[in-house]
Amino acid sequence: PSPPPPPPPHTPHFPYTTLFRSIILARKAVEDLGIGVGDSVRVRHPARTSQGDYTLTESDLIVSGVHANPIRTFAFIDLDAAAIAMGRRHANLNDAKVRFTHGDAFTWARQMVENGRQWDLVIVDPPKFITRKDDQLGHNKYHDLNSLALQLITPGGTLITCSCSGQLTPEGFERIIISATHRKSMRLQIFDRTGAGPDHPTLSNYPESRYLKLLWARVLT
Repeated sequence: PSPPPPPPPHTPHFPYTTLFRSIILARKAVEDLGIGVGDSVRVRHPARTSQGDYTLTESDLIVSGVHANPIRTFAFIDLDAAAIAMGRRHANLNDAKVRFTHGDAFTWARQMVENGRQWDLVIVDPPKFITRKDDQLGHNKYHDLNSLALQLITPGGTLITCSCSGQLTPEGFERIIISATHRKSMRLQIFDRTGAGPDHPTLSNYPESRYLKLLWARVLT
């Protein structure tokens, strides 16, 4: 059979469609708008066209939940002083209240676990830990960092975890994350697996060029 026709040019679509079928709103937003769970709300957001460009469009999303205490605390941890400085500049430009910590993420996360701190969303985006396929130390670092991150997420919260190690396959990365999760007697509801955008193509004869990997998941206990 003939392949389906390509989409019409400049047709907006979500970069990660599975992430944007529903939305969780703060209680005050629900009260102010006079809506509830199951109702639809129109949201204006960036979307990518079939040609790879971004534009603003509107979509109707289903309200899937109401959060009594929306996220008000943001924490950013990095060992790179330049990354911290850049983060502070962007936070100031957007009038965002972010607590920046210049330090080791492993040490910081262990301290937060001991303090009983948790967040609704944790993003794990470390540097390249694996430099060769038999790099067990690098595997252990991914496992340990994500194990700590899982303990910092409220039940039902979201984990976005990343890897930029070309010597680690997407399947291998997912096995590490699932292993770390199950060892903590938790489960993941994975709702997307993504990587680089179309402006970052990979080569058929060089699988390591597919080095950017992301897992998007809800953490269940």
